[in-house]
Amino acid sequence: MNLKYDGSLTIATGNSRKDKKWVPKEILWSELLSRVQTTQRTAETVAEYRKMSKDEQDARKDVGGFVGGKLKGGRRKKGFVEYRSIVALDGDYAKLSMWSDILMFNGYACCIYATHKHAPDAPRFRLLIPLMRRVTPDEYQAIARKIADDLGIEQFDDTTYSPERLMYWPSTSLDGEFLFEYQDGPWLNPDEVLARYEDWTDTSSWPVSSRQREIVKTTVAKQADPTAKEGIVGAFCRTYSITEALETFLSDVYESCDIEDRYTYTGGSTSGGLVTYKDLYAYSHHATDPASSKLCNAFDLVRLHKFGELDKDAEDGTQTTKLPSFKAMMDFARNDVGVQKFEREERIEAAKVDFKNEKVNPKKIFFKEEKFIPAYMAEWFLQRHHAFVMNEDVYLYRNGVYVKDERTFKNEATTALGLEFQSSRVREAMDYIKNTIPLILAEEAVETGSLLNLKNGLLDLETLELKPHTPECRTTLQLPVVYDLDADTFPIDTFLKKVMPHDAIPVLEEYVGYCFLATMRYEGSLILQGEGGNGKGTLIAVISEMLGKKNVSNVSFQALTDNRFAVAQLFGKLANLHADIPNKTLENTEVFKQVTSGDMMQAEQKHKDPFSFRNRAKLIYSANEPPLSKDNTEGFHRRLLLIPFPTKFRDRRLRESLFKAEALSGFLLRALQGMQRLVVQGDFSSSETIAAARAEYRLASDTVAHFLDEYCSFDTVEMVGKQDLYDAFRNVCAQWGNHPLSQTKFNARLKALHPELTEYHQKGPRYWKGINLEINDF
Repeated sequence: MNLKYDGSLTIATGNSRKDKKWVPKEILWSELLSRVQTTQRTAETVAEYRKMSKDEQDARKDVGGFVGGKLKGGRRKKGFVEYRSIVALDGDYAKLSMWSDILMFNGYACCIYATHKHAPDAPRFRLLIPLMRRVTPDEYQAIARKIADDLGIEQFDDTTYSPERLMYWPSTSLDGEFLFEYQDGPWLNPDEVLARYEDWTDTSSWPVSSRQREIVKTTVAKQADPTAKEGIVGAFCRTYSITEALETFLSDVYESCDIEDRYTYTGGSTSGGLVTYKDLYAYSHHATDPASSKLCNAFDLVRLHKFGELDKDAEDGTQTTKLPSFKAMMDFARNDVGVQKFEREERIEAAKVDFKNEKVNPKKIFFKEEKFIPAYMAEWFLQRHHAFVMNEDVYLYRNGVYVKDERTFKNEATTALGLEFQSSRVREAMDYIKNTIPLILAEEAVETGSLLNLKNGLLDLETLELKPHTPECRTTLQLPVVYDLDADTFPIDTFLKKVMPHDAIPVLEEYVGYCFLATMRYEGSLILQGEGGNGKGTLIAVISEMLGKKNVSNVSFQALTDNRFAVAQLFGKLANLHADIPNKTLENTEVFKQVTSGDMMQAEQKHKDPFSFRNRAKLIYSANEPPLSKDNTEGFHRRLLLIPFPTKFRDRRLRESLFKAEALSGFLLRALQGMQRLVVQGDFSSSETIAAARAEYRLASDTVAHFLDEYCSFDTVEMVGKQDLYDAFRNVCAQWGNHPLSQTKFNARLKALHPELTEYHQKGPRYWKGINLEINDF
């Protein structure tokens, strides 16, 4: 065939629609015309063909075919068209005048031939138009639709614009009519066609037939609500609307545009091609979109983009549920946190309805396909209880504080399971709970920052603002007292004035307020001293009542050093309260210093692994006489706040009033005021009484200083034998019940206290010069 306007084109050919590999081929326009101007006759008649099923008709007309462009890797699938060089349109609703209309209004090169289903009373033609240049898949759709619109878009099949569309070679029934026509003219300039759009990339401006507008709407209307589907697909669609699926999983694939309910496929060159319907379905008009020309729910839209590549070797027509992408998407959806959460909530809501109606069906709530699912029971319980696990124990939130409690779960689970109860099921569900709820370190459970957990809320210690309780404050500490600005402070004020010196009261209030703070920066220990019946024990009991008996420990001064398990008792406590500590001499004060400084400490518990913690428990003791200490360093003595209780306390009515709720709230107010003073001052208030008591205790604890003060005098002309002086010191210590220092340490302490002393030695015993032993009957 000789043409004035001829040239080379690229097509891809296959021997059947089922071919997996399509062969690229360069062909002249004239050669292509020669190939399609004759038809292949098939064995059936027109009448027989019309009676065949669609599958049978497809098999008869499948005589091989072509795609008018180049395919990537020879694959004829969405997204694999590299470019198009021919526009091919199927006129399935063509008029008999189609060809004459083309000749009348268009001078570009083209041809038409009758398709297999053509009949004189129902014409069907295929229109081929060579392009002046290669076009992208997106350009192709815009061009093809504009040409179809020029000729009357209602004449053309609505799927004919797909870039990967197969066109069969001509075939005709045994007695069917075949027609072929061509026009020799300049090849169509695609840029001129595209220029006729205001913006050809705006898919909303592309022409569509009235059928296509209606078919999508009708299809959407006919589709069952995807959120009503059972199983994972329905759960996914209930969890994620189309918009939510786009934002959550495909934010890099689609982006919103200025047109409502439309999105742009970022992998293409057109815009606004994805249309959403009721936020339940989406339909893509983008040629290169894996979801192109498909009405998708949220599940399928994500499936096609995330796993569509898995279907590359699947046979055409394979049922969707049998595609590899479907299986992969099912696994993806099943493991999605959002879907799991939504399913949990659905189960819990169903359970709530059942419980409300007193129609508990454990198999409906806790079983799946007759199998008990521990996770279901755990989730059911955790929907109604806030919990965390600490040291392998479960703690539940109750009345503003977390308490150790596994029995509640066991009781509720046993009741809910009813006849389905098995101890192993309860145990498995409890194990799931422990592996699901937050794991809280023991230190975290007693560290509430600036918040003090009270009976009626969380008190901000910096602003004194009372905030509501919240399970987000994961603490095991709560004071059993109410914060009330109008609380009565008269009982505690009266009591303190009766039992202790006036200048010591501020220090007492500050120290109790110090218990509210996690810091140990003020390094103090409170010791209440005095004879029995003077209110020391009462004050210790009131402090314990206000702080909460669960929040205090009871370890003696000496036990901190002597008992290796004692330190562990301080962990997680606000204070350590011990009344009437024994007067046994303190041999070692290192642990005491660590405790009061908040240093990291090693703690041991019987039959348990040792652990480390920073102590926050403040030390409060009472004693008739504080135990003497061998440690005479400033580092030890400055930590002691000794408050004398000089008078007897016998007011039983006042004592009883101190333990009433309102009086405890009043004590809380005084302690908070003391805490504020302590923080502002940076130290405890000055008290002459406490300073004097500390000095007296230091003297009593320093056996050398005490001995020198009681039994020696100092004068430069006096002398005493060194051995005589040390022997006297040993005898005095024996009388006092104290263990004496060695002679070397005694001499060193003597020189430290009185550096003016000198040693004298001349043929005989050694002497101290400048000191005299006043009593010699030792």
